[in-house]
Amino acid sequence: MSQSKVRGTNWSREEVWALLEAIQKESVVVVKKKFNSSVTHERRTAAWEGIARAVNAVGNSQRTVAQVEKKWADIKSKSILAIHHYRKESTRTGPAEEIKILKDVVMEYYC
Repeated sequence: MSQSKVRGTNWSREEVWALLEAIQKESVVVVKKKFNSSVTHERRTAAWEGIARAVNAVGNSQRTVAQVEKKWADIKSKSILAIHHYRKESTRTGPAEEIKILKDVVMEYYC
């Protein structure tokens, strides 16, 4: 029989905040898409490992680097969708919804 995939624990509010703060500190390395002489594969890998350590320091469960990277990709995706929704609504007639600060949008989806 095949084994079913074990579901991980939900991310806590503190883990998400730790992730966002660590990403902000390492934004030059993590957010840039292209490697260059200052952003190497080794430096990016070390940055993600440091981010995972920061998340694990506040949470009860141990997150792998792959889980942390996936969570960041999910946060970016949801944030982009929220901003797109706001922009779409703001061009319609009638009262527009107020845009929230990006962190508030992220926290609304994940906490």
